[in-house]
Order: sequence, then C-alpha cells, then structure tokens
Amino acid sequence: MLDTAGTARNTRHLLDLLQRLHKPDEPMSEQDLQRGFGRFPVLGYVWYQNDYGAPRYIPFFHLHEGIDLFAVAGTPTAAVTDGVVAKVANGSIGGLGLWLAGDDGITYYYGHLRGYAPGIAPGVRVTVGQVIAYVGDSGETHGTYPHLHFEMSPGGTGRTVSPKPVLDAWLSQAEANAVDAYERIVEFNELNQIGAARWQSVFDLLREPAAPVEPFWTVAVDPSALGMEFAFDDIMWSMDVHDVNAAQSLANQDLAAPLVRDFMQGPAWLTPENGSTLTATRTAVR
Repeated sequence: MLDTAGTARNTRHLLDLLQRLHKPDEPMSEQDLQRGFGRFPVLGYVWYQNDYGAPRYIPFFHLHEGIDLFAVAGTPTAAVTDGVVAKVANGSIGGLGLWLAGDDGITYYYGHLRGYAPGIAPGVRVTVGQVIAYVGDSGETHGTYPHLHFEMSPGGTGRTVSPKPVLDAWLSQAEANAVDAYERIVEFNELNQIGAARWQSVFDLLREPAAPVEPFWTVAVDPSALGMEFAFDDIMWSMDVHDVNAAQSLANQDLAAPLVRDFMQGPAWLTPENGSTLTATRTAVR
C-alpha cells in the first residue's frame, strides 16, 4: 500500500515569506508571484502529497501517473522550464491539457485545466515562470476539488516518473530565495542605521564645485559607526571634481591618497546591489 504519511506540503510558508517583501496592505501581483515561485508550477496557495502510483478507479482502474496539486480554480500555472508548447488537447479523462517540451529534455503534462493563457498554442515558445494556463476541474474530475495534475516524462517517451521530489526541491528553493531576499533587505536597513546612508552625502559633496583654495582635508573617525565611517568635517580642494585625471593626480598625494582611493573604489561593504543610487553614484565618480 502506498504510504503518503508525512509527505504533504503546501505553499503557505512561501506566500508568507513573499508577503514580508511587500507592504502589509499591498497585494502581490502576478509578476511578484512569478519571481517568487521560481520553477514551481502553480502560483498561489497549493496543497499536495505523494500520490504518484496511487490507485485510481475512474473511469477504469489505473495507477496515478502524476501529482495532484490542489488550488483554487483559476490559480495561474506557470512553465517550469524554458521550452515549447508541444500540444494542447481536451480529453474525456484529463480534460483541458497541455504538454510542455522542456529544453531540459523532459516533457511536462498539465491536466484538468480551466483554460489556457492568452497566446498559448502548439508551437509557442515559453520561458520559465511564464503563465501558461489556469487550475481547473475539467475532464473526469469535473465537480471535484480543482487541482493541477502534473506529470514528468523524461525524454518525452510517455513513461512517467514521480514529480514529487522535484516539486519539493523547487518549493524549497523558492523558500530559500525568499528568505535570502528578506535578509538582504534587513541587512541593508541596518547598515543605513549605522551610517551607510551618509555615504550618499559624501559623494554629493565630491560632485559639487569647490572654491579655488589650496587642497585641505580634515578627517575624523566617527565612533557611532563602529570606527568604520569617516566623517569629513571640512573638505576643500582646488580641482575640478568632474575631472577624473585630476582626481587620480590628487590620489597620489600622501595626505589625500587613502581618501581619494576610497572614493574612487567606493565602500564595497556598504554597497547595495542591483543598480541602487549608491552604486550609480560610485560609477559616476569613476
């Protein structure tokens, strides 16, 4: 007898994690779900267990060749990999179905669908995370709880393997990615509280025209930043700060060299990722 005890999983934890990346009263968009769910095939609340190989008696006795992912009717389903829609069909058993020939050499079958996403047809190329259809109860499951019947056939041979370990891995990876994204946001906010945000003001000073006086730098260590933030009490120089060559020349002076080099390189340990204002400013200084 098939033992399914302890195999059940759901996406509640993933949804909670993704919601923490947004304002509490801000609903997640379909694009947010696509990014957050990674390769997982259903973009919303899902419950599933290891029912691969379980006996089925309708319309005749057979062993279940996929995993049923239960969700609200109309929940978007997404491509689990880049590939081509090989076939769509409406059968008496599987109802509305879709076969995705993945670039990874595996054919994925989506069954009991409610409908297809706009533009989805045989021969259409899709990318991972793209919405291709919607959860339903078509075929012999009509009138039962809506779910996606999901199959995997390596090599497109028609012989299936259990998708359960793969689904679990995709869900775990999506959860880990959400945790990592949240931790990076918390870390950046904490850095701002100890003075990281003040670097933007320093870079703004470097871009402002200066009076034609002799170069003079006064530097002090700010203890409020654990000794790692330099507070520029007084900055005056007689160079065009937009002139990179002049900045390089000033960097060779014994007094200013450590400071200018720091500005030219930027405080990497405080730099947020992905094109933030700070990153863009550091590029401009270079």
